Amino acid sequence: MDNLENIIPLDFALDYTFQFSDGNVILITQGVGFQVYAGVLIQHSPVLRDKILAQGPAPEAGAFMIRSVLIDDPPHAFRHVLVWMFAGAEEHRNKGRRDNRWKIEELYYCMVLGVKYQIAALINECAKYLQTYFPSTLQGWFDTPHQGPYVPEQIAYHHVLTLVALARYTGQLFLLPTLYIASTGVPAAQLLEGVTLPDGVRVTLSDEDINGILQARMLLPNMKVYVGQQVYALPVPDGCRTLGSGACRTALQRLMWRLLEVVDEPWPVRADPFRKWATEADDDDDDGSRLCTKCTEMLILRGWDIMQAIWYQLPCRLGIVVPEWPGSMCLRHCLNLSVECDCT
Repeated sequence: MDNLENIIPLDFALDYTFQFSDGNVILITQGVGFQVYAGVLIQHSPVLRDKILAQGPAPEAGAFMIRSVLIDDPPHAFRHVLVWMFAGAEEHRNKGRRDNRWKIEELYYCMVLGVKYQIAALINECAKYLQTYFPSTLQGWFDTPHQGPYVPEQIAYHHVLTLVALARYTGQLFLLPTLYIASTGVPAAQLLEGVTLPDGVRVTLSDEDINGILQARMLLPNMKVYVGQQVYALPVPDGCRTLGSGACRTALQRLMWRLLEVVDEPWPVRADPFRKWATEADDDDDDGSRLCTKCTEMLILRGWDIMQAIWYQLPCRLGIVVPEWPGSMCLRHCLNLSVECDCT
């Protein structure tokens, strides 16, 4: 500490985690100092590199010098960034998490400070993690367990709005279509008020994202009806075991009538257009909606094709430009399936 006393005033306390005895730079913020390695900071962040180099040229080979750099971030927030930089990949994945999941405040500060300090690798890692819950492909959406129709099981409902704000702020727009869908069950008042993180930081949505979520809320029931009309459309396929009696034809008509009830049901009950449509016929065995095996196979194939076309359209229907979205040239796919699309 004698060396330290000669270069900076002692009006701060070293952080309990990041106080490396051979660290050659101390980042000081709000009374807390992080004594770490300048080389690691310079490697990851051009902004921190400029701050460090502004303190003077690097010491000669074999010489040891501690530089001090002032930053203005809350210590608990900046600590998340340092954990990512210094703790090592395996320890970072497990530190402070349950079942290797990121906490919402950890994601928030890593992504926000990742933008501030231009740490592209950190932003990309966070976005990749979120994409496991909010995928860009229809198959990924099916493979993700959901609570209710849209929100992934591992994501709290009240955190989805924070993730929308983060995706917009960091430019990870490929996350927005499914995040909008997941946000459709949030009350309109909360869309306007925003959400509060555990440390008291308030997160609000842009007008663009509020409008996008409301657009998704109106769009999904209409998509549900449209897809259902295409899936349950007659005629029945060749090989139907009930061609003589017309039982499957009648069952498809009943399923179509049931589908129209979604318009009058409370949101978001049964308003999901991205579901396994063949299971609709098994919801009620007593109402005459059971289909033969051949017709059930038809629903599976027909439903997937129509849902895939609608999935390709999500960004343009929600007013988002997402070049990375699968089938971003959705005009080609939509015309093949005779599905109208706003991208035309």
